[in-house]
Amino acid sequence: MKINPDPHEDGFEIQPTDNVTAELADLESAQAVASKLEGIGYGKESITVFVGEEGLKRIDLTGEDHGIYGFLIRSIQHISHEWRIHESARLALESGRVLIGILTDGSDEQISAVVEILKDHDANAIVYWGKLSTKEF
Repeated sequence: MKINPDPHEDGFEIQPTDNVTAELADLESAQAVASKLEGIGYGKESITVFVGEEGLKRIDLTGEDHGIYGFLIRSIQHISHEWRIHESARLALESGRVLIGILTDGSDEQISAVVEILKDHDANAIVYWGKLSTKEF
């Protein structure tokens, strides 16, 4: 499990494609989810957690830290349904909750298994990020 990695290390990441993301109460809950996921074969590198102000800065929900391109993309997202997801993530991190992202292969089987584990740990705002769409659970 990686904590507060830079998702834009290889360039501005528009969205966490093929990831299931969710909000959890705290880091302990995220560690419990990660342990369960590792038990069914997920590697530590496929699980990311964002915590606090540093996590919020890393995600860069405004795009301002990634130049005009990042700002334009986030501005477009702001007028789409993704704004709700971004706003929920911002509020979660500001209130002490954590965000978790789990990279899947995009198959229904993996997505369903991850969603089930997240729900078992009282996660909310669960979203699968496809290539051109999102699905909320």
